[in-house]
Amino acid sequence: MKKTLLIALTLVLAQITVSAQMRADAYYHTDEMPNAVNYLPPPPDSVNAAFAYDMSQYFWGKSIRDTERGAMAIADADCGIDHLCEIFSEPFGLELSEENTPAIYLMLSNAISTANKGSSKCKNYYKRVRPFQLYNEPVASGETLSQTSYPSGHTLRGWVMALLLVEINGDNQDAVLQRGYEFGQSRVIVGAHWQSDVNAGRVVGGACFARLHNSPEFRAEMAAAQAEYYEITGKTPDESLMPYTTDSEDEE
Repeated sequence: MKKTLLIALTLVLAQITVSAQMRADAYYHTDEMPNAVNYLPPPPDSVNAAFAYDMSQYFWGKSIRDTERGAMAIADADCGIDHLCEIFSEPFGLELSEENTPAIYLMLSNAISTANKGSSKCKNYYKRVRPFQLYNEPVASGETLSQTSYPSGHTLRGWVMALLLVEINGDNQDAVLQRGYEFGQSRVIVGAHWQSDVNAGRVVGGACFARLHNSPEFRAEMAAAQAEYYEITGKTPDESLMPYTTDSEDEE
């Protein structure tokens, strides 16, 4: 345990040296990611009871668009890494940004970019129409959406973001996961996705999160992110939460 922090901080420096920029194909190509067509059921069709729930959720979302929660949903249409860092900073308990947390920011950027590839084949296979298109109404967030609806890529990104942050800071796990859940629900509120799209997005996000851990590059960047968190906060590293920085020679 006594060498863990030193090793972790060394990894931070190595990480910044080796991965000075975000990589377009970090950590896997699309064909290497889990294919949701092979493990998700098809989206509900118009005669399915689940589609009745989808419709009821659409009208629920529409009914609260003019509220504070609706305003948050519209803001959540931005699923870029900078917006994700901004909205997760409060529940995480630390300002997340490229300037303040460069190692965490780099890992999040590469991990979410990679995980996002897990939804594309399923979207292209089912080509599900979005709710605002079916009802011939404008999407409340004002987005121009070219891809189809199932599963929700926004939800995937928000849920993976939450899971990654919990791996760094387990103390705030409930607040982080709650924000990740609400990020997905925002897609229902603005009419961009059906509820079943959002539910599927969380499943795909979990699958892609697991796949990330097979990547040595991801594990190194996660170790650097964890070390940076402990360095900034001054907390004592918990070896049980830092599985990639354990020193087998630490025991004497």
